[in-house]
Amino acid sequence: MKKILSLFFYIQNTETHKIIKIFGIKLSIKKKLSTKQKIDLIFEIIKNIDFKQNLIMDYFINASNATVATGQLRKFQTECIELLKTFAKISEDANLTYWLDFGTLLGAVRHNGFIPWDDDLDVSMPQSSFEVFKKIAPSLLPSHVVYIETVPSGMARLQYKENSDAFLDIYCYHEEKNALCTKLPFVNIHSRKPIKNEVILPTTQIQFEGQNYSAPNDVDSYLRIRYGNYSLLPKSAHVETGHVAINEHLE
Repeated sequence: MKKILSLFFYIQNTETHKIIKIFGIKLSIKKKLSTKQKIDLIFEIIKNIDFKQNLIMDYFINASNATVATGQLRKFQTECIELLKTFAKISEDANLTYWLDFGTLLGAVRHNGFIPWDDDLDVSMPQSSFEVFKKIAPSLLPSHVVYIETVPSGMARLQYKENSDAFLDIYCYHEEKNALCTKLPFVNIHSRKPIKNEVILPTTQIQFEGQNYSAPNDVDSYLRIRYGNYSLLPKSAHVETGHVAINEHLE
């Protein structure tokens, strides 16, 4: 993001001038200009902003316009959905707190289901619910699904015993003072940032692939903390997963 912003805005100081670039307009301003001269230069920049903004926004695509997955990837996603249904039933029957997280929550908001190029599912739980789930899940899962917990504890996974690589990741959020956060070392630093309780709790409902599941109380704030402007993607994006690249789904 810093690299993208630097293309449109920077300030450089020399001994005699201040060089400013805003939305592609580069001005060299003498440091001893009068206040009126500085104001005139600022207005010249403003006159061109609308035009430059249109050029910048043409670089992006609204993520909701991405086409849905088909073929083998869609079959794989469908297998993941069955794991989510199993997880949600066990959690809800036991009155445990959980919410859709990361790319799964993004997909629910932008596509009412999977992000078209996504190939797994993510849910999260506060530690108190996570500890209960890991105790009761093994005995409540259907015979063809297995529960796997990472060592050290902090994440778990549901997956099929055979004939499928589909899986559901379960993240444990530690309950700190007025906030929740995950401390897993392989989760990027930005995603380990504590989030205030009121943003997540009490959970609400959101639709994902035709069924309602738990989501953070303030989904918009939650996703903005995670991703910033989560509705846009660069048109040139090329993110590889185990199955597909984003470009295959951007129109």
